[in-house]
Amino acid sequence: MRKALVAGCCLILLAGDSPQGTPVSLDGLTAMAPVSWKAEPAFTRGRVYQFQIRRQNGDKEDAELVIVKLPNGPAAEQIGKMKELFLLPTSLPKDQAIREWTIKNSRAVLTCLDVQGTYHPKKNSIDSAVREVRPDYRMLVAVWVSPEGRYLIKLLGPKRTVASQVPAFEAWLRSFQ
Repeated sequence: MRKALVAGCCLILLAGDSPQGTPVSLDGLTAMAPVSWKAEPAFTRGRVYQFQIRRQNGDKEDAELVIVKLPNGPAAEQIGKMKELFLLPTSLPKDQAIREWTIKNSRAVLTCLDVQGTYHPKKNSIDSAVREVRPDYRMLVAVWVSPEGRYLIKLLGPKRTVASQVPAFEAWLRSFQ
């Protein structure tokens, strides 16, 4: 299994981004990632796919999309953990700062989250007091749950860059066949 995963990742990297985008396969379903998402080698253990999304509209950083294999557990628990990483802005009504929805395909249920505000990534999962603050950030998350596996799909970055990707992200999630 591990050799097949490494071989698959190497093929993606050798092939580069095709004019149609990079194919992403989860549980036997495949969708083409948008062409503007640049496939990268997965830098940390546990990541299945990783993409860089170029900064937009004067943002200072690029966004990143990662897909991570998750251990068993309810999707609501993972969504709750993702919400804890953000302090919602006081300038927006709560229903505009955070949104949840569900997508179903032939093999999985995706519980989705769109949250924006000040991002507080945990530097050390044991000590939640040590945090780095990133204002004006946005995160799109989908927790993929199927009988074959569970995945966290997370697009994170400056809010204008992520905002430019919302339609593409949702369309991509719905396109898995």
